[in-house]
Amino acid sequence: MRPVSLDILDILKVLPTLGGLGGTQDWSLFQAYLPAKPINGISVVDTNEIPPIKTLDELTFEDEVVQITVRAEVYQTGYDKSVIVFNALNAVSRLTVEPEDSGELPYWYVAFSPETSILYIGRDENGNFVFTLNFKCPRRAVS
Repeated sequence: MRPVSLDILDILKVLPTLGGLGGTQDWSLFQAYLPAKPINGISVVDTNEIPPIKTLDELTFEDEVVQITVRAEVYQTGYDKSVIVFNALNAVSRLTVEPEDSGELPYWYVAFSPETSILYIGRDENGNFVFTLNFKCPRRAVS
């Protein structure tokens, strides 16, 4: 199964107010890092909690965790973008993903469950406001 962060980026990139993947537009989405520019950006990082578990029917069950970081030049804007991300992911349940690689089984997410509320963690070295959200993302291969 591919990293959860890529599936989440696929969900977020279609939201009109969050920008696209990479790039230099005012709001951009990134996997696993947040470059210095653009200032306003969102990064999704896989922070796996436990190793995959094989079930009795030999399908893999994964209990994944991701951390989402939102950085903004203006506090209110950063908080507002964090709310958009939180609400978009919190609304997902029973999402099935069909991998592009034909040798890989499809899989589904039970839900994206928030582990915390939106947390303001302070300012970065350039004075920008930084927020973080953590989601548990249990998924299972489809038989």
